Amino acid sequence: MGNRGFYGYKPDDRTLLTPDTCPTNPHPWDDEFDNDGVLDGKWTAVNYNGANTVERIGDSRYCLADIARNTRLMGIEQALGSPGKFKIRCKVETEMGTADYNGFGIGFKNAGNGRYVWFGVLHHSSHGYMSPCVIRCSDALTYVSEADSDCWVINNRFYLEVEYDGTSLLCKISTSGYNFATVLTEAVGAGYLAAAPTHFGPMVHHYGIYLMASWDWIRCIQ
Repeated sequence: MGNRGFYGYKPDDRTLLTPDTCPTNPHPWDDEFDNDGVLDGKWTAVNYNGANTVERIGDSRYCLADIARNTRLMGIEQALGSPGKFKIRCKVETEMGTADYNGFGIGFKNAGNGRYVWFGVLHHSSHGYMSPCVIRCSDALTYVSEADSDCWVINNRFYLEVEYDGTSLLCKISTSGYNFATVLTEAVGAGYLAAAPTHFGPMVHHYGIYLMASWDWIRCIQ
């Protein structure tokens, strides 16, 4: 795929941009969620909870809300094709009043075995913070295990990046969108997925009763 530069621009332009600047040469996986209320056809719903799930695409964001307890992963996904190495980045905004252990992030699936690995942050209202976490599921409904980071996220707006280097998923987070810290690493071929991911997308980890989150955009930056 090659290096697309910084946020879709040539590298020498990068000091002129903000993290939210739309790329001039978007990747086919990218979505700014600005299609006037219509979700792009490349996405497929994952584990929507019937009438209790509210999806809204507009104001340049994908919003997901649910008023009844669901189980584990919920959101949208699209096929990666034969991706090779990649970096996927998104901007997330959460509702801070959400229930404990609800999480907001990006899911990756291996369609060969149906397994998911999800990276995001989990909400802990009793502590007033969110913490990065990798959650492994045998399908979108079935939790298997997790790995947690001791890094705390205070902001309800943050940026996530997942880099696939051909061996592992490197899970990164930033509150500014400029400097990303790797907080967790998940082996792929030798790990739970057992092979390179085939699908990805913005997903929540739905554990508690009340949930609301939105993604301003999701992009392949390399």
